[in-house]
Amino acid sequence: MKVVPEYQKWIGDANDNWNNDDNWARSTKDELKKADNDSYPDYTTGDEPTDRELHAGYVPMRFTRVTIPGTTETGTAKQVELYAAAENESASGTTHKILNLVTTEVLGEATSNIEYDLMVKSATEGSSSDYAYDCEPYYSNTVNQIHFEPKAEMLHAELLTYEKAWVDYKLESNQWHTLASPLQGVVAGDFYTDGAVDGTTITDGVAGTENQEYFTSITFEKDEDADYNNANNNSRISPSVYQRGWKGETNMVSTDNKSNDVAVAGNWSAVYNDVAEPYNPGTGFSLRVLNMPKNVDDAIFRLPKADDSYSYYKNDGTEIAGTSKPITRSENAGKLVSDNLKNNEADAEISVQLQANDNSNYYLIGNPFMAHLDAAKFFSENKDVLQQKYWKVTGDVQDVAASDGTTDWASTEGTDIPTIAPLQSFFVQKTTGATSNEVTFTADMQTLATETDGTNTSALILTAQTADGKTSRAAIAYDATAKATYETSEDAELFLDSNLSDVPTIYTVAGTMATSINRTSELYNIPVGIYGNSTEMVTLSFDGLKNFSSATLYDAEKRTETPLREGTTITLPTNTSGRYFLRAGAPTANESIATDAIQIYTLSGNRVMVTSTAPLKDIRVYTISGALVKQAKGGFCSHELYLPEDGIYVISAKSANGAAQTAKVAVN
Repeated sequence: MKVVPEYQKWIGDANDNWNNDDNWARSTKDELKKADNDSYPDYTTGDEPTDRELHAGYVPMRFTRVTIPGTTETGTAKQVELYAAAENESASGTTHKILNLVTTEVLGEATSNIEYDLMVKSATEGSSSDYAYDCEPYYSNTVNQIHFEPKAEMLHAELLTYEKAWVDYKLESNQWHTLASPLQGVVAGDFYTDGAVDGTTITDGVAGTENQEYFTSITFEKDEDADYNNANNNSRISPSVYQRGWKGETNMVSTDNKSNDVAVAGNWSAVYNDVAEPYNPGTGFSLRVLNMPKNVDDAIFRLPKADDSYSYYKNDGTEIAGTSKPITRSENAGKLVSDNLKNNEADAEISVQLQANDNSNYYLIGNPFMAHLDAAKFFSENKDVLQQKYWKVTGDVQDVAASDGTTDWASTEGTDIPTIAPLQSFFVQKTTGATSNEVTFTADMQTLATETDGTNTSALILTAQTADGKTSRAAIAYDATAKATYETSEDAELFLDSNLSDVPTIYTVAGTMATSINRTSELYNIPVGIYGNSTEMVTLSFDGLKNFSSATLYDAEKRTETPLREGTTITLPTNTSGRYFLRAGAPTANESIATDAIQIYTLSGNRVMVTSTAPLKDIRVYTISGALVKQAKGGFCSHELYLPEDGIYVISAKSANGAAQTAKVAVN
């Protein structure tokens, strides 16, 4: 008879079978954060058979409390996949009510004959030869409680039978995080943890980390003595958590206050404190952790909390009279929202209403799963409501992805299989004219994170980094059918997140729109700029150059052209617009590019740049009333014009091979 321990942890890999004893081990006392004087045995591994048996785990049962660890010793995230057991069918076609758990198409094998095992519910006392056992069949994917440590993932958690789920958030301090909750019944005030006054020495536990024993209810208990030297005391002072709400408010801004190039600026609310605000699954929220104890960078918050009321206190610990109010939680508090997909019904879905927003068509939504969200499947399902693109922030880096409306995606992350991590929210753009405000999530949108080689198979990725490590990225994706101008169905505009106002942001220009994803059929003279609130320098690097036969960066101010090769870096100033142009050769996939393209750009200082893939023959400048004010003969593929007076002009250009282009420009 196997004696299944009450506390177990998953030690398998993503492609291992939940229903195999070898993928489980007993949790240790330290892992469960049990007190030193707790009677729970301190299981350790050993060489003796009895030690190994003592430490061995078995497939969880309905009384088991399971931990999915965050990472392995090598830093790899722990992942587990559940699958629905099928009923066996005999050779004669008769269906037996015994679950087939032995094999799957993608996972390893289950423990041999585990589908025939019986589980003891209780035993009747008697002599050693007179025991009576109350048994029931083994049921797969069944536990009492489950705890997800930071970065842990579970694919198809809707197949899990459980009583309560716990989720850890690991948040780096001093930066804004855009987050989501897979748990129901969460409120903003649940984000508190154990701490200590900045600079004190911690003698018990880890400051900024929830040190209460696993699988025990957590409520905020104010320390009447204000003694924070013990890290097992709850604190809202150190660390302290600040929140912002997405106002849904955007406006168009000039990238340099001189040219016609524009970007979208998104504005969060001012910092506020409302502990009762619900954080519903499928929606997003933003938090920042400050006042961490000395030498501690990351805070760990454990949810759910069990508080049923809250009060406000002054910094000296005095309660503010009349502020005690009840907390209203949903009926399914402590349960995963993916339970809405139980039984794997074909039409099962998680529905989320886009929050009311009269100020723009940009919304913040959240991944509701304990696994990554397959963005391609999500946006395909919701194509009547959302544009096929998103913006997300991981750490202090914004990444962007956009589809051309098919299965082809381009991403600044360097992957053409875009995903959204668990506990993460992201910005989306509502389709103009969409009549519905509802987006849906289905079970097949879940996926597990996979390793990437860091380079998109087709895009050129530009990375700008400051001396202190602040980073931004933009991507240029060649598409023979795409337009060189901005198209909302092809490109992703530069979205300036006010939470990242101190990060210089790189962009390219399509038409007059600053973009993070620029899908284009014309690879010559693509404007490159850096938007920022300072004058610091950034280092520009390039990935994906191997996808193009050649690439250079043209400096219109110095009239120099720098060849770009793998490993090339270039230092540029921020607030740069209309000076640098990327010139890329034919893609190495042998797609043809336009040979007659003429492009006309405004530069700073009343300058206009005219470029062509063939030598320019004739350039003429007219006033808006039709008067010719300047004429030039080209002879080269690029020509710069200086117009001394501010105003609106019409510029006509012809190339040696007969191509022509006319554009209206404004200079100032």
